[in-house]
Amino acid sequence: MESQSDKSPDEKTLESMKELILSYQGRAIPLHHLSAQLNSLMNILISVDPGFKNSLFREWMVIEEINALALDSGKEDVMEEHKTILDGSLRKLLTLLAG
Repeated sequence: MESQSDKSPDEKTLESMKELILSYQGRAIPLHHLSAQLNSLMNILISVDPGFKNSLFREWMVIEEINALALDSGKEDVMEEHKTILDGSLRKLLTLLAG
C-alpha cells in the first residue's frame, strides 16, 4: 500500500478533496466551507490533466452556485429544492476523484 509520503502533491490534494466531500456528507462541515476549501485545493493542483481539472471545476461550480443561492436566501446549508442536484454533483466529484 502506498504511504502518504509516497504520494505526489497532486495525489495528496485530490485525497484531501475526497475527504472534504465525505466530511460534508457526514455533516461535519457546512456547505460554504466545502465550497471554499474545494476551490482552494483545485487552485493548487499542479500537474493534473487539464480536462480532468476542468471536470472538477464544472462540478465545483454547481456546488458554489447552490451555496450562493442558499446564502442569498439567508440559509447556511442547501435549500431542499437543490439537494438532488448537489448530491449528483458530489457523486460525480467522488467518481472523478476515485478514478
